Amino acid sequence: MPSGTDTTKRATHKPSLMISTESTLLLNGFNLMIPESSRKLSEITERLEKAETIAIMQPFARSFPCSFCKDTLQRGATIEQDNAATANSSMISMLRFGMEVFGHSCGTWEVLLSTPALSNLLALRQSRASGTIQNMLFMLANGQRHTEGLAGSKLLRQLLKVPLFLNYCGVDRFIVWQVDVDISYETKVSSQIIRVWDIVKAREIDILVEHVAVVQSQWTPEKANRCRQGPINEKNQTVPVLFNKDAHDETTDFRKQVGLDVRSRNQYFFRLIGKFFPFTEAFLHPEELKDISPDYPYKLSPLERDIVCHSYTGSIIIGRSGTGKTTCLLYKLIGRNLASKRFGDDSSLKQVLLTKSGELAAKIRHDVRRLLATILPGLVLDVGQADLRGDEKPTFFRPPHAMYPYICTFEEILQRLENTVALAEAVELHNPRLGWEMPNGQAHDNDQVRFGEVPEYCVDFSKFKEYYWPQLDRFNHRKLPLSLVFAEIMGVIKGSTECARTLRALTCSEYLHRSSRISPSFDSDVDRSAVYQMYQAYENQKREVHELDYVDRVLGIFGSLQRTPDLKQILTAAIDEIYVDEVQDQRPVDLELLLKLIKDGRFFHAAGDTAQAISQESTFRFEDLKAMIYERFTDNTHTGEQGQKRPEVFQLGLNYRSHHGIVKFGSLVMDLLWRTFPQTVDKLVPEEGLLCGPIPFMFIGCERDVLTKATLAGSKEAPADKAKFGAEQVVLVRDEESKARLKSSIGDIALILTILQSKGMEFDDVVLFDFFTSCPEPDGWRTLPDLANNEAREYDSKRYASMCVELKQLYVAVTRARTKLFLMETTTSECLAPIIRLLSGCEPGPVVQVIRREDTAFGEKLELLRADKSTDPKRWIERGYDLLADDHLREALHCFEQADHKLGMKFVNAKIQRAQGNVCFTKNDTIGAMEAYEASIALFLEIRRTEDAVRICRKMGWLERAARLWADAGEHDKAARAFSDAKLYLRAAESYEYVQMYTEAAEVLWKGKEFNELVRCLVGNREVLPAPVLSMYVSLCKIPLKQKKLTPQHRKQVISLLGSPQEREQVLRRYEINDVLEEFLLEGKRYDDLFDLKLRLGQIDSALELLISRNKAGSSVGTRDQVEQLIHFTVISRLWNNGRRRKMITSKLLNDLRDVAIRDPIRQWSAAIACLKDDSRSSTPRLDQLENELMKVVTSLLVLDPDFLRNMEHFDDLLSRPLQQAIATVRDTLAGEEGQVSTVLLTVCGVWITGNPQQPHIILPWSPLSKAPPPKVSDGLVSAAKAWMAVRFSQSISALHYVSKHLWKSASPLRCAQFLKGYCPRGQKCPWVHQHATADNCSTTMKHLVSLNSIFCGLTTLYYRNVMDENFQGSFLKMRRSWQEHLVRAITWVSAFEQDVAAMNNLLVRIRYDEDLSNVAAGLEALLFFRLRREWTERNRYSSLVEQLQLATALGVEGRFFRVFWHITASKNQVRDQGEGFWKQLSLLKSLEGDAIKMNAPAFRENVAKLRDMLNRIELDGFSAFHSVTSMFEFLATYLTFRTCGTDFVIPRSWLYLHVPRLYEIVGSNEVPATATVTHRSTYQECFLVLIQTFCDVLQWLDKVTPPSHKFQNGKSDYPMSLIQPRNAEVLAVSLLNLKLSAMENKALPEFPKHVDEVRKVLELPSVGQGYLHCSGGAASFCQQITRSYGKYKGKNELVIINRGPVSNLQDVHNIPRMSIDQVLALDSRFRPTLPSAQKLPQRGPSEVFKAEDLEAIKKIQLWWRARQYLQQSLMKQVKDWQLSHFKLLMATCPDGILRSGLRFFYVSRGFETLSELAKAKDRLASTHTSIMSACEVMTEASAYEALDRALTRILDIERSLDSIAGAVSDSELRTIIRDGEFSKIRPRFDEVDLVVKQAHQGFEEIEVVLKEAYRSAAAAEES
Repeated sequence: MPSGTDTTKRATHKPSLMISTESTLLLNGFNLMIPESSRKLSEITERLEKAETIAIMQPFARSFPCSFCKDTLQRGATIEQDNAATANSSMISMLRFGMEVFGHSCGTWEVLLSTPALSNLLALRQSRASGTIQNMLFMLANGQRHTEGLAGSKLLRQLLKVPLFLNYCGVDRFIVWQVDVDISYETKVSSQIIRVWDIVKAREIDILVEHVAVVQSQWTPEKANRCRQGPINEKNQTVPVLFNKDAHDETTDFRKQVGLDVRSRNQYFFRLIGKFFPFTEAFLHPEELKDISPDYPYKLSPLERDIVCHSYTGSIIIGRSGTGKTTCLLYKLIGRNLASKRFGDDSSLKQVLLTKSGELAAKIRHDVRRLLATILPGLVLDVGQADLRGDEKPTFFRPPHAMYPYICTFEEILQRLENTVALAEAVELHNPRLGWEMPNGQAHDNDQVRFGEVPEYCVDFSKFKEYYWPQLDRFNHRKLPLSLVFAEIMGVIKGSTECARTLRALTCSEYLHRSSRISPSFDSDVDRSAVYQMYQAYENQKREVHELDYVDRVLGIFGSLQRTPDLKQILTAAIDEIYVDEVQDQRPVDLELLLKLIKDGRFFHAAGDTAQAISQESTFRFEDLKAMIYERFTDNTHTGEQGQKRPEVFQLGLNYRSHHGIVKFGSLVMDLLWRTFPQTVDKLVPEEGLLCGPIPFMFIGCERDVLTKATLAGSKEAPADKAKFGAEQVVLVRDEESKARLKSSIGDIALILTILQSKGMEFDDVVLFDFFTSCPEPDGWRTLPDLANNEAREYDSKRYASMCVELKQLYVAVTRARTKLFLMETTTSECLAPIIRLLSGCEPGPVVQVIRREDTAFGEKLELLRADKSTDPKRWIERGYDLLADDHLREALHCFEQADHKLGMKFVNAKIQRAQGNVCFTKNDTIGAMEAYEASIALFLEIRRTEDAVRICRKMGWLERAARLWADAGEHDKAARAFSDAKLYLRAAESYEYVQMYTEAAEVLWKGKEFNELVRCLVGNREVLPAPVLSMYVSLCKIPLKQKKLTPQHRKQVISLLGSPQEREQVLRRYEINDVLEEFLLEGKRYDDLFDLKLRLGQIDSALELLISRNKAGSSVGTRDQVEQLIHFTVISRLWNNGRRRKMITSKLLNDLRDVAIRDPIRQWSAAIACLKDDSRSSTPRLDQLENELMKVVTSLLVLDPDFLRNMEHFDDLLSRPLQQAIATVRDTLAGEEGQVSTVLLTVCGVWITGNPQQPHIILPWSPLSKAPPPKVSDGLVSAAKAWMAVRFSQSISALHYVSKHLWKSASPLRCAQFLKGYCPRGQKCPWVHQHATADNCSTTMKHLVSLNSIFCGLTTLYYRNVMDENFQGSFLKMRRSWQEHLVRAITWVSAFEQDVAAMNNLLVRIRYDEDLSNVAAGLEALLFFRLRREWTERNRYSSLVEQLQLATALGVEGRFFRVFWHITASKNQVRDQGEGFWKQLSLLKSLEGDAIKMNAPAFRENVAKLRDMLNRIELDGFSAFHSVTSMFEFLATYLTFRTCGTDFVIPRSWLYLHVPRLYEIVGSNEVPATATVTHRSTYQECFLVLIQTFCDVLQWLDKVTPPSHKFQNGKSDYPMSLIQPRNAEVLAVSLLNLKLSAMENKALPEFPKHVDEVRKVLELPSVGQGYLHCSGGAASFCQQITRSYGKYKGKNELVIINRGPVSNLQDVHNIPRMSIDQVLALDSRFRPTLPSAQKLPQRGPSEVFKAEDLEAIKKIQLWWRARQYLQQSLMKQVKDWQLSHFKLLMATCPDGILRSGLRFFYVSRGFETLSELAKAKDRLASTHTSIMSACEVMTEASAYEALDRALTRILDIERSLDSIAGAVSDSELRTIIRDGEFSKIRPRFDEVDLVVKQAHQGFEEIEVVLKEAYRSAAAAEES
């Protein structure tokens, strides 16, 4: 490549390699240096072949399907880039070409246009010279010079170091240009360029030349020589000379060499040397830019160019105010954006640029739009505005590509993030997760917030200062500054990086121990403790008023990102790259959030200046930002090398805003700030000004009104009128207080701002008033001069912590000035001395010129601050809107007043009134707020700011007024939204339809539930509505159609929109819109389907009418089963409703239904009803003739009608066999397995079985269950039916009990004992009944008692299974006990006066041996042991225990009695002592029985003696149940009679029935107690005598100790002694007679006469009163006496003579029945019947012997069932025991081989559990379907309905799968498998059931989630 030389010496320094221009450009594109040696060339070649080529080719290779290319490139990238991800690396490499697209030269020469030249070029764009100018510039760029000569006069040319050339363009226009030297974009080296100074008229050429001469005068000879060096000619074109040495060493920016005072040149000169714009291809197509104002990019400095082109890491641009950092950030964004568009819009970067100011964001958006449209004409861009329409809430869900680059404020992106989170989580972000709740659970109304504006509920610095700070003053004992406290709370305690990670504020301990380097504002623990107290008080107060601050909102988003992992993917997909301007104003937590939004740290770029970090919420340092980025992306695999994780830091040191005099002042301040507080700012390179200028002036001792003087000279001659300042002049003060004081002095002559208000603004002249005088801590300035002059090394930053803010404020104030800066101090005190020394005496020179009041030049220097007399209203207006954008209302009003801008003044006044209203509103001053708001609304409407007026209306809740305002303004779409918010949905729809927004109209009508209007809208606009929208709303209309919210007309219209008839029917069936479906089927004459539908809906009457009508028409409907079911329910309903008048119930049905096939069930019901006539007792229902179980149960319930039972008057009717059968039927139904009786139960209770799985049952109106709330599941319904039947049955049993109790009193009256014995002295006055009990009476009584006991004992199962109601459960035991006690008294032998021994004996035999009375026996056993266990204190008497033993003996449970008795006496401490005595007494009786069995006479005699001794020791209460003692003596006398009498003897029939069978039982029927041997007979005779004597002793003792009124007890009933004394006398008499007969045989017993006398004495006792038995005469006479005694029993007991042989001592006795001993023996078989053969246990044959494995299987089954016994019990109490029937049937049909295998255990255990789970799944299916349909009844939200639609589809799929698998394990299937022996199929079947059930439950859980979401969205919609 040719190169030029400046001198001969320069020519020797040529590169060793010759590189062509084309190669140089390519190397520059790859960001590679030009090689100067072979080694460098080798390195560059290797890099090109590897890293660069791979990075370039990867984006292309990914678009092709060739896997080889992909793999190769991937492997290469892995080797060369250390496994870095290729996607971002490829993008980074691609972005290197950004500058080429950003500004591609038009030729070999770079042509730069000055700002005036560009302005004139654009101004001439529409003239005929436009094309000529562009052609000439194009020719210059390509080296074609056709000049018109040199510019300027000869004299002026002599002033030029480099000639200027002219090119004539026509219309008196000339292009003035020269050859210059600059750094080339293309080659990155110094080269010759073409600089176009201007395009001027002829008369303006000399002026331009003069200015250029001034510029060239500052050039060095070296630069001039390079410019004058002749270009190289190639092919008739000139090529610029390239200079190999870096131009930075030889050719610096010429603008910095101009050593002129800025005050000496005009504005044109500054514009001339300002920005220069490269002439690129964008200039060649002006016709494409005719509709826009183009904005071409200007030439950047080399450092700026490096910043823009840097792409390997993220970028941090640090620069002081005015250094162009925002421009670099913006150009970087544009360049990378254009580079990414090289491969299409889909691959373009999604960039976001954040600024602090909304106005700056709008300006940047405008600039970016112009720049991109200029560079790429035809490009469609919204630049951040694509989705901001009306009141919509923009989100990051699927943002359009045209939205990018998205330029906004942090508030805007925060709101967009909040909207995204709210949509992602379906909740408002501002909710109790942040630690507070809104009133009534309502969230903040974000709809009232205009997008991008701060919500009113958000606490910013102004609100904190106005409302919170006064409340915190009580904690501020150390008077800490407000701004520092607020910054500490927001930036450290709440907004630090740690808070972003923990999602909470720092604790007090964490804050106190925090490093002072990180938190330098407050260093002492005392200050920090005070700050933390203020923070806590602030948080409490904030919660009370339900407000948030920015940090709360940011942490809320962090929490959502943590809760919702998919949310981060959504956000990172929407944002590729982030740019942050003025990053120092962001909190650490804000930056953490921004870093969360990107995937790679190389796509984060920021610009800022820590010296300007005076925001009240910022504690920023760039070092913290760098560390934050590094930590965030340390583990990021997308980031390649370690060095790429740290961002590159660039420092800008050239100030374009202010001249060097002002910049020098700012540099001093920055140097001091870095020295005193190094942890708060970053050390930068020294800053330089672009232009030279004077140092600022510092006036000491000025008066406040000095600014009001016209001349500002302070002389007495100065006029009094005030001189006003211009828009580019400002007076800055420290704070609002200083501002108020100054304003009161000078009025409105100047714009007065605080330093904080001025941040971000620029002014020509700045007056900093009383800054040092008003310093709150002047001591902090004292040591600064020494520090600045290096005389001091340290500064007490802890003591003077506030100086950090002081220095930052001073820096901001100084850097606001562009041209002039004045410091004015009113004081002259010594406190200013260190400051004056600092500013005027520091090295290397003063930064201010100090002028005191007494100086002579004071007035002259003040003249420099003269007011701007040429105030431009346009500039005032611009300044006013700038201030208005920052919400500085009073200052903006001042600017508008200066310009007399009426619109602006009204606008500001409106905002002021609104702000006043906000203040009043906050203070609960409603009247004041309304007045201010009304005034504000009026002003807003006057200037047509409807949107602002609407916002006030929305804030106050005037939603309808807001809507009307929009409508009046013609904004009908916005009016519609406002009407919708006001819930005026019809008005909203009208507005939408007015502007032809039919989709929105349908939406709002749906939202407002205006369903009829919605149908009208859909039908009327079906042609213009989009097909998907129409389809969606037609689908949604199914909801009001189902909910019956449409008029008949609109209902038909909706049905017409549903599609084909098949589709309509499908929809109607699916959503159960049954009334419409009935009409549909009726119109189609589909009677079978209609009949089926009515049955499924439980419309019994309607279905019957349809059946009758079709039957009369000669056709039939439905199946036989359906018709029979219908008839059953029809008859049952009429039976229940018609009471007992049931005539004509079936006759009408028989007349209406002529079809023979369906008349059979009607006839059966007629037969059943015929059994229920009310007029005759003889027509008791014959239930045994009914075969249908349903009819049998219904008839039984009618028989057991409580009212019917209460009218019974006779026991025979009450206890008839049909009634007992009815009781048994109902009892068995209630106790049966619900799987078997559920159908009967539901039918009886009027529960219609629909056959619909989703609603299997319907409770009919006449059902007794209709008054109670229906259960949620079908099993509960079965339980409810059983509960109703149980209640009714309980009422019937109670009625039976009370009626029986009443009848019992009349059937078994209390008889007079005296009358029964023969004579009652009271006669008719006796209160007891004088009536003998006949044998028939006793037999009937026994029959009734056993019937009642059979009934009540049979109900015991129901009691213990707890299936009856509470009344039954509470009274049953008492009722059963009462009848059991009656029965026990009846079978306990007391006296034949009221008892018939034969009837009693027969009853005892039946109870013990009859299987039908087994429940009675069990009940008596239970009562017996209940008495022993629970009534011990009442039964612990000798005679009572003997009575219980005798009852146990009669029941055959004597052995159990003794075991229980022993357990009781051994386990209870309180009865142990008594129990031992009772045990001995009862054991003595058992010993006597043992002696009898062994026929051991001596032992018997010994035990009889013991018995006598024992009885002599018993007290009177021990004989309370004396009848049991009498029975004991009777039994012993019977035994001794058999042992002593050898020929014949006499015993009463009661002994024969009661005691002889017992003898047979203990001795054996084959070993009847025969007559003892002679030796033993005498022993037994002695025993007989002892027994008689013992009984006599007992009776004599009782006669002495028993009071006349004493009564004995039989159970719990009393009886007088006189009732049992005849029986006692008869015992003595019969015993004495038989002993006499025995003595007659062996002539023994010499003591017999003595005993006769003893007995006679006893018989003559008054208490016995049986003296007529004088026991005299012979045996026959004695026998006749006893016979007469038995005559008073009326045949219920008598004497019987037992003959043992042919010889008899009682031959002369007549009229007494006789029996042989064989006849007595025959009685035993009658008293003890054998079991039927069918009930005998089968004998196990030899083939039934189990093997070892069979026994193991049986053992497992037993253990399994025992372990699950509780489960069986719970199933009995609940509903699901039907699965047990599976296995009962299974066992019944199993071949024997199954039992002898281990498979049975598997079948029983696994099958039971599997089918139980299947049953639960079916129950859950029904309940879930019911929940879905219930939700359909109330849901009106579209989203909720769509979710329900999906859920309904899912539930139908689950239903089909469950039905299918249930059939696979049905009874029939299992029987078939077992019958065929295919046992291997069962296990897979069960596994399949388990899988389907598991999937079903998963589906249920998903549906439940959908239901919850649907209800939540519906609730949220309702609230909104």
